[in-house]
Amino acid sequence: MKKRKKQMILFIILLLCFIGSFFVYLHREKNIVNFKNIVGTYVYKVQCDKDTIKGEDGYSIDTLTLKEDNTFLLEIDDCFSYNVLEGEYSFDEKSKTLLLQNSVASYAEMFTIRDVHTIIRTDEVDRELIYKKK
Repeated sequence: MKKRKKQMILFIILLLCFIGSFFVYLHREKNIVNFKNIVGTYVYKVQCDKDTIKGEDGYSIDTLTLKEDNTFLLEIDDCFSYNVLEGEYSFDEKSKTLLLQNSVASYAEMFTIRDVHTIIRTDEVDRELIYKKK
């Protein structure tokens, strides 16, 4: 009887370990940076010092949308103007870099992907602009 009880407890412990490992595996797969996981909309938002057009404080909001067909839409609302840029992007899984390109506007910019929820762009003065997934 004691041997049977010990076997049952060992079986339950092994079963719980297996179930726990399975959930860890599923969570890890969901957060692996690959093409499928980066598709979506990312937003960078920062408060402007003073919005001279509206006469009040405002926000600069960049919205980057990555589509499954390797195209992107970048909307830039910087408190003073609104611009939209479309083009194609490529993604290097090994280096976790994203290259946005638009041949019409001669635009090319490299982004770094920190994880499936965060894309980083470095501006002209080496500040990191952090885009968060919606």
